[in-house]
Amino acid sequence: MKCELVISKGPDSEQRFEIAAEGELLLGRGEDCGVRLRDPSVSRHQCRICLEADRVTLIDLSSRWGTLVNGRSIKEGELKSGDHITLGDTEVIVLLSSLAEDTTLPPRTRPMLDQEPTAEFPQPILDEPFVPPPLPNVAMTPLPAKKKSPKSMSAATVTQPKSQPGFHPPPAVVDRRFGELNLESVIAIGRTGIVYASTNLESGEKLAVKIFYPEVLPEGEPRDRFVRAMRTMINARHDNLVRLHRAGSQRGICYTVSEFIDGRSAARLLAASNGAGLDWQTVRHIAQGVASALQFAFQNNFVHRNVTPSNILIRESDQAVKLGDLALSKALIGANAFDVTRTNSVLGQLSYLSPEQIEHAPGQNHLSDLYSLGASLYELLTGHPPFHGDSASDVLRQIQSREPEPIRASRPDVPAELEAIILRLLAKQPHDRFATPMDLWSELQFKS
Repeated sequence: MKCELVISKGPDSEQRFEIAAEGELLLGRGEDCGVRLRDPSVSRHQCRICLEADRVTLIDLSSRWGTLVNGRSIKEGELKSGDHITLGDTEVIVLLSSLAEDTTLPPRTRPMLDQEPTAEFPQPILDEPFVPPPLPNVAMTPLPAKKKSPKSMSAATVTQPKSQPGFHPPPAVVDRRFGELNLESVIAIGRTGIVYASTNLESGEKLAVKIFYPEVLPEGEPRDRFVRAMRTMINARHDNLVRLHRAGSQRGICYTVSEFIDGRSAARLLAASNGAGLDWQTVRHIAQGVASALQFAFQNNFVHRNVTPSNILIRESDQAVKLGDLALSKALIGANAFDVTRTNSVLGQLSYLSPEQIEHAPGQNHLSDLYSLGASLYELLTGHPPFHGDSASDVLRQIQSREPEPIRASRPDVPAELEAIILRLLAKQPHDRFATPMDLWSELQFKS
């Protein structure tokens, strides 16, 4: 058995630790801890997690404020996949899976993941996409290099997936085998599900598999409509969109299989800058790629509704910009399962919502996506979103009534042209923004 610990909340949020063989991990603030936490409310030696054969046990080490598992104080007990551990202000998600040598092969009668589009799941009729001409050879500051994470004690390995607290993981995927796919490391934990890096055991192709939380897509008509809507997007292809390969429901689990992007999100790049922000050439490059993707969406009557730094990926090999979750946003809205415009559901994305999304104004369209892109670009340059506060209501009020601070006040190296473009994207009235994403793309071609 393998045990993975994903920190979903607290000062060390987004770190991940793994016990891949029999052993144990000591959690706490002490220097000798395998999982050393910066949370001041955690004891020096908070608890110990032990892996023995097919059993994982947590032992509280008489910590000052106690250790909770799924909201209950515990001194010693067995952990299950999906359990939430609370230590002070830190929350940890437990993910358990079998090792390869213990894997039980699936029965041959198991239904395959995929199904080709049929009359019931028609292919979309797509206009010819907007494809920008080749960019001039402009030197850009290289993106920060990936840092190798040091190995922790007790054979624990630290990696850095995205994380969003507030949801329990879906039921464990048996033996990490899902049809012909082998689910490997967790690469993202989001509002709607968990994303795994995976390998097709037949072709060797690397893919990203998203397993949705059951509460996001309950069984019945909402789930059926979601699957139908996702499958209509399989042929929606563009160089700046993460390509969707498959979607379906199997063994009570909704899933999607998408192109695997070997790189980092814009949010991850910003985190690596330690709050300094990215160089403006890189931000313009990101803006051009997303504008191209949004033009494709505009031409085909898609509204993304969730353009954020976490959904913007930059491929390491060629620095290609990829916008993710276009199909997901459309399918979730169509299934009426998880309306991404409801502010009480998206506090983590609140800073990127347009004034009309907050007001639930009718007729939200591509202009709302342009606002969200503007808020994302503002944050990538300054290190913080255009509006931020101590409470959700404070942020909402600012989005509706306050003008953002000039970017060049903190980043004088940013060209005035780029600042003007971003501030225009953040206009309160939709008609004051760019009319189309192509208009935005054209403006981004200014000479520096």
